[in-house]
Amino acid sequence: MKAFWLAVLLFVLPLHIAAQDIPTREVWRVETIEIQGLDRTERRVVTRELLFKDGGLVTKSQLTESIQRLKNMGLFRTAEYTLIPADPSGVNVRVVISVDERWTILPFFNVSFGGDLFSLLAGIYDVNLFGKYLEAGFRYQRLGDTNSFVLWFYDPRFLDERLFFGGQFWWANRLRYLFNDKGEVEGGYLRERRLVNIIANKEVSNRLRYGGGISLQHDGFSLDLVDDDTAALQRAQGLPADQQHGIANVNVTLGRIDEDSYFREGLEFSQGLSVSHELWGSSESYVEVGSQLLAFARLPWKQNIGARVGLGFTSAEHIENQFFLGGLDTVRGFYDSRFRGPMYWYMNTEYRVPSLDYRWLVLQHIVFLDAVGVSSRASQLWQPDGISAGIGLRILSPKIYRFGARIDYALPLKGTGTTPLSFGVQQFF
Repeated sequence: MKAFWLAVLLFVLPLHIAAQDIPTREVWRVETIEIQGLDRTERRVVTRELLFKDGGLVTKSQLTESIQRLKNMGLFRTAEYTLIPADPSGVNVRVVISVDERWTILPFFNVSFGGDLFSLLAGIYDVNLFGKYLEAGFRYQRLGDTNSFVLWFYDPRFLDERLFFGGQFWWANRLRYLFNDKGEVEGGYLRERRLVNIIANKEVSNRLRYGGGISLQHDGFSLDLVDDDTAALQRAQGLPADQQHGIANVNVTLGRIDEDSYFREGLEFSQGLSVSHELWGSSESYVEVGSQLLAFARLPWKQNIGARVGLGFTSAEHIENQFFLGGLDTVRGFYDSRFRGPMYWYMNTEYRVPSLDYRWLVLQHIVFLDAVGVSSRASQLWQPDGISAGIGLRILSPKIYRFGARIDYALPLKGTGTTPLSFGVQQFF
């Protein structure tokens, strides 16, 4: 019997020692990289997001970050990696990247409603033009009684660097109704804007981006399309003077919002500064500062909580160079452009949870709270001018890029509201 247990000990002990000599591996040598699931997208679009190359070394953290980069591009519903040993030691591996492509060529037709204002959008765009991760698009908008057009082109990886570069051309018309503190109409006009915008942003790290741009803008004003009663009120105070501006802006972003299918997670802060000056032909010299904080958290059972906070200031005196909030964006349950002034803050919070979750279809339920404050005096800014709360529904398709429809029902808790129902595309924020 002693001989038996001695034999067992002599057999097990070497195995125990060998197991201790093989540490948990955190670094591998990449023999090959295999990409699975690509149909329309070029292989280079995936490989340039990776933090490793054929024949080089890769760590677990590099693999994790590379997969998150692919998800954040928006081109793929899912992305994951598998390591396949290429030799008995496990040092050399084949890295298999599996993706599920989204459909990205999107003709769109959308009718939105909010703040008693209808918006009709029609156009087409592609965020993966020719399979090269380029974006180009055209959009027509019917906003109330006005027509607007936008053309744009973006290259998010300009010169194969993590450099976003692009341009926009706007022919944007808008009926602007002006409200007093009680929510009563006190005037209105038609603004006709022509705008060319050049944008560049550089990603220094996964938590730091900076950039800037140049805008050339011309605004004209008239009483065309304005109803007779509102036009009479506006004639009493006169139309705003036509404006032209050359605007230079810079921005910096700290943090990152990570995407995974329709979920969002992370913390991101953006700070922007815009300057317009008479020295380079602008009708008015002013400085504009704007900040925004985004925060999202994922909870068990597919719950998602999100918050957005914005704060801004401008030294501009011309009314169209100040801020208008409410209606289609920023705060639900109020008239479009209901709140205006040279200083503002707003807050949006949402709780999101799905009842259906399939590859092509997600049904998500929303509970939200919005608030806004606008003033010409800093001492009065922090008093909220409008607060609303409500519920919403989102119909999403994780397989189609940025596809989603939203319906919200908002009840004002403070301030004069309007029709509580609003609807549109994508998430509110």
